[in-house]
Amino acid sequence: MPKILARRGVAYGPGVTGKYQFRVRELHVAETYVPLLKAKKLGAVKLDLVLRGVALLPQHAGNREPGLVLPDISYRSLHDICRPPSRFSMRPPENEIDDRNILRLKRNWVGKQLGVLEQVGAVRRESAHRGRPRLIVQRDHGTGPFDDPDGTEGNSYITISGPVIAQWLRLWGTPEVSAYLAAMVADRYARLKNPDRFPRGGATWYEPLNWFADPHGYRPQGHVRIGFAPAPSNAGSKTYAPTDSSPGSTKPYDPTNPATDSDQADATSTPITSTRSTLKRQSSRAGSRGLPRP
Repeated sequence: MPKILARRGVAYGPGVTGKYQFRVRELHVAETYVPLLKAKKLGAVKLDLVLRGVALLPQHAGNREPGLVLPDISYRSLHDICRPPSRFSMRPPENEIDDRNILRLKRNWVGKQLGVLEQVGAVRRESAHRGRPRLIVQRDHGTGPFDDPDGTEGNSYITISGPVIAQWLRLWGTPEVSAYLAAMVADRYARLKNPDRFPRGGATWYEPLNWFADPHGYRPQGHVRIGFAPAPSNAGSKTYAPTDSSPGSTKPYDPTNPATDSDQADATSTPITSTRSTLKRQSSRAGSRGLPRP
């Protein structure tokens, strides 16, 4: 299994240090993230990524439970990593002190997303003597404690960048989050085909856009099919959004619909090329748009 780079943690936000890189199973992307994005629950996906970036791995937990989110990470901090800190502010942006009502709104937002994640088995909340509830991040697929997938059969993974979470996640809507997840899937397959040629997040890869969902079953046995498909972004460019990946289904979720998740208001036209791995568009011989191939 390739080792995650041994680097110091990254400041995801004020007073919150997370992993420089961490792994998430492709099955979690396919079976948890895509259905949540289709259900307009972008905030829950963002929060799950942040929690997995700060949760204690077994080798770091000591006598504590693996997956524990340290109690000094507040709901306010979690909100401000997932969304612009001024999301609820009615005051000039230079006033960075949240009043009591804004703190309540941020706590309520995080609590709502945690409720969604509890329903899908991604997080467990426990009562605490004081402060916020105790948060335990669960294994991202199957049963057992929180762990680090090793790439064996059933444990294929994508690598998430801590600096991306710190710098970009709060600005992204569904198209950007979907495109980043797709890029990380593509990046790993490209690096598997060309070991030691590309750094993480630096590979190039070309394949038709429906490669992820694989509606016709062309991908090898053991590959995880993920229901991403091309859809127009708010900026008018092509990116990814979750779609029904069942055979014969071609209707994508339209993230430009103003009636979708209220978190879409957080989205900007931030280009996905801000990450080292980019979703390149190139015409295939069939005339369809393409991506870097593994």
